Amino acid sequence: MKAICELAVVGAGTAGMTAAITAAQRGLKVRVLDRCQVKPGNNSIVFLNAIDPFRQQSQQIQDSTELFYQQTLAYGENLAFPNLVKLLCYNSPGVLQWLEELGVHMPKRVIRIPEGIWPRTHSISYKRLTQALLDRASLLRLTISEQSEVCRILRLANGLWELHFRNGEQLICKNIVIASGQTSIKDLTEENEPCFLSHLLKIGAAVTGLSFINYGPADTKTAQFLVNPTQYILVNKHGKRFVAEDSTKRRLYEKIISAELPVFCLRFNSYVSTGVKLDSLFANQSAEFRSNVLSTLNEYRKSITAGRDYLSEGRSKNSLIPITDPGKIQTMKVEIKPISYLGGLAINSKSQVIGWDGLPIPGLYAAGGVCGGIHGKRAVRGNKLLASIVFGRIAGNSLPLS
Repeated sequence: MKAICELAVVGAGTAGMTAAITAAQRGLKVRVLDRCQVKPGNNSIVFLNAIDPFRQQSQQIQDSTELFYQQTLAYGENLAFPNLVKLLCYNSPGVLQWLEELGVHMPKRVIRIPEGIWPRTHSISYKRLTQALLDRASLLRLTISEQSEVCRILRLANGLWELHFRNGEQLICKNIVIASGQTSIKDLTEENEPCFLSHLLKIGAAVTGLSFINYGPADTKTAQFLVNPTQYILVNKHGKRFVAEDSTKRRLYEKIISAELPVFCLRFNSYVSTGVKLDSLFANQSAEFRSNVLSTLNEYRKSITAGRDYLSEGRSKNSLIPITDPGKIQTMKVEIKPISYLGGLAINSKSQVIGWDGLPIPGLYAAGGVCGGIHGKRAVRGNKLLASIVFGRIAGNSLPLS
């Protein structure tokens, strides 16, 4: 008989690691599965919204969990589930405390960012966050299986779950936490090789919010979404910047659509090895383009020194990140594409995945971007990271003990 795993967490991102750590601290034996190599993230800055009485009061900022809740509901055009939004907002102070206990450094001041709607945003080093999660996982002796891509999930007659991996291996487990990130458009439209979420739909898992779609700048070849505006700059066909890359999604969308095409992304300080090197791009462009790009990079460096973007409506000071290695700048053509769904698996207040009958499916939980009903039609910037941690902790605390 195959060994039975007590808990399998699908996805080693923030939501998955949070759920795994929380469950392990309660005594459960956890195995984390991820299709990629699990390592600390890059040096980018990520944003987390949370009520922070100490820092906000020192800055004379009036705020409350109820205000956070009402603003989040309204921003999503009142199309999110109120009970999930309330959990998100009312649990935010506890998230800060939990992260600080893990050793994640919090800045002294909260800020307001575009699409953040209120000065309650904390800017955090993604590398420090992911390193803190991995350090705690190591301390708890969590089993992390890399290069383990789940392609199929089956519910067995005895109530257990059977996971099938791309390499042909299988795993039997009592409970599953799905934390695989936002569902991409391709995931649910690929006919030849459907993702494992399609198998969950076959066993009756309900979904919600799939009519709400994220659009954004993406690589024209790979459709890879440009996720971190602190790590790239955008130039038009003349090699000149035309927009603050950390603008609101609506403004970024409008500026790219109206720009002189093609638009190129110059990505730096990234561990992602897609795109072509800058010299290769120059080989296929005019001398004027090359000169303008080099001038643009020089002006960007001057902006970092001055602490102010040279564009009249430039990016914020927090987004002016130095280019550590100009020789590793990667380039790609960019266009606006539908990227992912804001919706996903329907969950209840315990992060249990619910079926179309409205009842929880025993042993099946979800956390993070794979869940629907949390944001509504639009997500407040800084709330996605918060949701990953809030519902990761809820899932980890809701799992039954043996």
